[in-house]
Amino acid sequence: MSSITGRTTALVALALGLSGLTPASDDWELLQQLQRGDRVRVQVRRQPDVRGEFATITPAGLQLAGLRNQQIDLRRADIRRVYLVRKRSRARAAAPWIGAAAGFGLGFAAGWGVGESSDCMFLCIGAPKPAAGAIVGLAFAGVGGVVGKFVPAKTERLIYRAP
Repeated sequence: MSSITGRTTALVALALGLSGLTPASDDWELLQQLQRGDRVRVQVRRQPDVRGEFATITPAGLQLAGLRNQQIDLRRADIRRVYLVRKRSRARAAAPWIGAAAGFGLGFAAGWGVGESSDCMFLCIGAPKPAAGAIVGLAFAGVGGVVGKFVPAKTERLIYRAP
């Protein structure tokens, strides 16, 4: 049962991780969709990343408002990537509880199926069906909670990548 649980956990984690992937574009004009005040992170060639609020875009570069409203001018040739920074959602904080609830539901159904019955021939638990469902459900709830805790939080979205 542990190898099945491990495989299932790996598949769920892979599916959740892949669902957040979005292809980046090398189209500079996509940055026009940013609104003034949007939080961005810019990877600059041979320099540390620059964080700030989006101000304006020109064909020659990008202008951000940094801390204390200082103006930051970045040349287009120096920009490698631009990320839109989003705040962490409340749903993300609930992910472990959602995972635990889903795990308990799946585990309860599996435990009910392997609970004591008169015609049990394979993989039986010597407890009544409701108790077996609760026992297996609690184990699966723990696994679901751990998976929910470690699902990666996508707080940044890549919107531009230099060609």
